Amino acid sequence: MKTSIIVAAVALSAASAATFDMRSSRAPNKRQYAVRSKTWQGIKVGSGSDGWIKRNLRCSRQVFMKIVSLVNMKWSNFHAPLHHNTVFGIEDRVAITLHYSTHSDGLDQTAQLFGTSKTRGHVYIYQVIYILNKFYLREVVALPRTSEE
Repeated sequence: MKTSIIVAAVALSAASAATFDMRSSRAPNKRQYAVRSKTWQGIKVGSGSDGWIKRNLRCSRQVFMKIVSLVNMKWSNFHAPLHHNTVFGIEDRVAITLHYSTHSDGLDQTAQLFGTSKTRGHVYIYQVIYILNKFYLREVVALPRTSEE
């Protein structure tokens, strides 16, 4: 008798927990779409946006363009050439990478600022970081070899 009461109590508590933890009444899946943002497209072509680049990419326009040219030189060594109708070119991918690495907002905010999805932003960041690590890390970042350095 005691065993049946205990089993009934456990079954009742399990059924109550299952109905109240919302697993049995899940909300329908919501589709999330990336909204195109024109902010970066305007910044890219505008010469008066050097302040935006310094504040958001943490470098001057000249340094940014130098990084873009370095990545562009080595792009074909690892990645296939970009397709003719690609929306985000190498310059855009470098900007996404710089913004993500210099801000603690996360990939959601970076992708939203540049008008791409979080998944594509992750791919672009990986592509640029791989080139920088593979081809430029040793010549740019190094420990001093002598006491004078």
